[in-house]
Formats: sequence, structure tokens, C-alpha cells
Amino acid sequence: MAMQIFELKKRLADNPDEIIQILEYWEFSNVRKHSSYISCGREKDCNPNRLCIYFNNSFLNYVDFVSGKQGDLFSMIITHRDLSFFEVIFEIETLLGIETSYEPDSSRLAFFGGIYSNLRVDNEYEAPVPIAASCLDRYKRVPNLRFFKDGISLKAQKKFNIRYDIERGNIVIPIYSPTGYLMGVKARIDQDAHLLNGKYFAIEEYQRNKTLYGYSQNYEYLYKADRVYVFESEKAVMQAYSFGERRCVAMGGSFLSAAQAKLLIDLNPASIILAMDKGIEVDRSGVLWGNLETLQRALPTMISIKIQVLDMTWDLDVPDKWSPTDLGKEDFKRVIEEDLVDYEDIE
Repeated sequence: MAMQIFELKKRLADNPDEIIQILEYWEFSNVRKHSSYISCGREKDCNPNRLCIYFNNSFLNYVDFVSGKQGDLFSMIITHRDLSFFEVIFEIETLLGIETSYEPDSSRLAFFGGIYSNLRVDNEYEAPVPIAASCLDRYKRVPNLRFFKDGISLKAQKKFNIRYDIERGNIVIPIYSPTGYLMGVKARIDQDAHLLNGKYFAIEEYQRNKTLYGYSQNYEYLYKADRVYVFESEKAVMQAYSFGERRCVAMGGSFLSAAQAKLLIDLNPASIILAMDKGIEVDRSGVLWGNLETLQRALPTMISIKIQVLDMTWDLDVPDKWSPTDLGKEDFKRVIEEDLVDYEDIE
């Protein structure tokens, strides 16, 4: 059964000998357990106390006393062993004998509402069930001009594994779980004409409320970041990547679920910024306020995270329904400087 990140962290915090096993697997040197932390060196013949991983809580924070970098156990391995987040999680699960079961390839087509139509009744916080990555093999891994014109670079399209359905003429967007397993597939109709049923639909249905788009791809930039931007659409995360902003995720819609809020809080950032499309009312009612309350409910009493909102209501340079990332790098920076509002100051 797949595990959520917080479940895996809790298991490791409760069993520090497994942390030692992980560190030795990746050949960190001089691994030693202390009362509340584990010290080690980056490699042989280097400072044996350079890295410290603290297991006295479920964050599993680490400090690099040479570079000054901080993060968690996973981001430490990503940084010092040049791996992706998914590679780290997959190897840890394999090492610890954690088995992952997969959903069969459904090959079903359902318009976007179908994502929510046949959901299992289960615990919202349970890890989503992965699907076989081979289901993407039927789609060609090539860049597309529409996304490129929308500000999504070729590098970003490659990073997020964007594909193309040659037979149907659709852009294919793989959706990954927080730990990096494929959990669904979404498509964008590659047409300019008005579409009665919308532009997006699910090829492989998935539970949007259990993941955040970009979470696994950007993890090492998100954990303990000074700020994390939360957008509505997957496209916004890819646009941000294209101009060098990695501290971002997307809800995949307008509503933030309790499980998504927990994923954000577990990143332990200094601040979380809800950067929704222009046109969402910034007041103490409606969708935005509901999302803010969901975040507040998820925030433990002893943890301080600043919550802010991007309010572009009175910014006449931003067209209605645009994401802040649609503006490009320079104007994105401008609206972040000019249009941020603290959660407490919303009227």
C-alpha cells in the first residue's frame, strides 16, 4: 500500500534505525545516532558531523553545518546525491519493504466532471492509489506549440512529462501523487474554438483532492521555503517553472481540500500564498475564504506559518480570469510585490 509523505516520515521518526539504514544505503559516512538526531558526513574523508538529521519530531529536518542549507531527510538526499524526489522515495520504500499496489489501466475517457464521479469512499488522507506508468506509452512525448505560446517552455514540458495524443489531437498532462507516482492523466483539447463541455477532461480518473500538482517535481524547493505559492491550474506551475520559480504547486481547481492543506503545512514553509486567478472574490465569503479556513484548520497550534492572498481585484493591468503566471516573469514579480494581502487583513 502506498504511503503519504507524513506517514513515511512518522514511521522513520519512530524508527531512527531505519534512517541509519537509509543513510548507509546512500553511502553517507560516519553515521551515528544521538539522543534526538543522527549525524553523518557527506562522504568518506570529510567532516563526520557535517549533516544532522533530527528525529525528535515528524518533520525529519536536517542541517548542513558547512553550507548552511536546511531541509528534511528527503531533500538532503536529493541535494547530496543528485536524485529526484521520486527516486528517493521509491528507493526508500524498496529498501524498507513497503509495497505499492497499482490500479489497472482503465483507458476510460470522461469529461472533467468525471474526475469526481466515481470516487471510492475512503479516508481523504490515505495515499492515492498509483496507476501503471506504462499507460502513458500510447502518447507521444513531444512538445506542443499551444503550451509554448502560453509561456510554458520546452524545458518545462519535458520536466512535467507533457505528451500528445496524436490520434485525438489532445495535450496530455500526467498527474502525480505527492510522492511522485503516476495517479491520473488529464488532457487539454488542442483547439481554439469554444468548447461546450470545457477544455480539460480526465483520460485516467484520479482524486484531485489527494495531491498538489508540482509537489513531487518541486519538493526540494518547497520544503522549508520562505514562501510557497498555491495556484489553481497545472498550467500555472509549468509557467512559473519556465521563468525560474519553483516554490509553487497547484490545487487542480478552485477548492483546497483538507488533505491538500495538510500537504502544504507539512512542507513547513515560512508563508503560504494563495495566488488564485483574477475574478475570485477576496472577501470573508466564497471560495477563497473557504480555502483559507481549510488552511487554518490544518495548521497545528505550535506551528507558525504566515498565510497570505494575492488580491489582483483592483490591478487594472491584469485581465479577468488570468493567473498571475500568465503575466510573465516581470509582471508576476510586480503583482507579488504590490497585491499581497495578509489573511488577517481581508475584509
